[in-house]
Amino acid sequence: MKEGKAPRIAIYARVSTVGKGQSTEMQLADLREYCQSRDWTNTVEFIDEGVSGSKASRPALDKMMADARRRKFDVLLVWRLDRFGRTIKQLVGDMYELTECGVKFVSLKDAFDMTTSMGRAMAGMLSVFAALERDMIQERVLSGMANARSKGRFPGFKRQVLDLDGIRAMIAGGQSLRSCAKSLLWLRLPV
Repeated sequence: MKEGKAPRIAIYARVSTVGKGQSTEMQLADLREYCQSRDWTNTVEFIDEGVSGSKASRPALDKMMADARRRKFDVLLVWRLDRFGRTIKQLVGDMYELTECGVKFVSLKDAFDMTTSMGRAMAGMLSVFAALERDMIQERVLSGMANARSKGRFPGFKRQVLDLDGIRAMIAGGQSLRSCAKSLLWLRLPV
């Protein structure tokens, strides 16, 4: 954003369910009002309706990120962080990409404003929490696998039961051990 130049604003709104009382209109009304209060007039809106926030790829979000890469706007304004992304990892990744594109990020209801020093500090803390979340998930997975192994189960793959009579028949039929082994890799053996 160049000094003295009016910033170009992108507004992103999302709801998971269409109907049932859900609509992006409440979000958009608040966001438009906020833009007016800051004298931000040059705006474009990206709206995903009926799209889960857990999906990393959403039609309007994808278009908005593509426009960010083309430097078509200077500030991204969302109603709340959870409207933009569901996981800390996703939020941090997308915010990092926006920062690399020179786009500031503002979440209205969370008072999260990366156009300020405090907002940029909060973004740094979010990245720490994203790393923590990733490490905790990895620890839970490894712990669960160790627990399963201690009970005689081997997570991650199904144990194969070898058909010894079939192998003996192959060898008796003149197949080499090597060809038996190769054919066993491609056969679906009973579990």
